[in-house]
Amino acid sequence: MKRFGIAAIVIAIISIFISEIVWVYLMLMAAVLAACSVGEGFVLGVTALATNSVNILFMILMLCISGSAQKGIADAPCTAAIGAILLLSQSIAYVILLKENKKLQSIHTDGSVPYTIVE
Repeated sequence: MKRFGIAAIVIAIISIFISEIVWVYLMLMAAVLAACSVGEGFVLGVTALATNSVNILFMILMLCISGSAQKGIADAPCTAAIGAILLLSQSIAYVILLKENKKLQSIHTDGSVPYTIVE
């Protein structure tokens, strides 16, 4: 659905500017919304997942650098584990999005309109 894709992109963009604990929850919420954006919102969902993935990579890199500068290198594995879990969640959302979109396209191969139009 297009609405879920738009919401996922908005949350992904908001999460770029927010750090600390709320950032993790926004990433997960955007991944769930992106996974639900099948059909017309497919491109929006993929864009939200790509934005989240790039944001995760940069944020984890910054957290590792700042953590090693302040507390020593001991916190780097924990930060890397959080980053790996977040990237895994983005990958799972992407696989779900692809499978659901392929299922939706295979249902409507008879030439009918594949999307319901709500006015």
